Amino acid sequence: MACVELCIDFMGLLMALVIALTLMIICSSPKRQVVVYRWP
Repeated sequence: MACVELCIDFMGLLMALVIALTLMIICSSPKRQVVVYRWP
């Protein structure tokens, strides 16, 4: 059970990191939006 909770926390942290990184890229250079949208 602890492993599952740890995995969920890790995934949540990873998602928050990706979202923050994406927002940073979009805010810093709007021309790179196409590159961001091409991410899987």
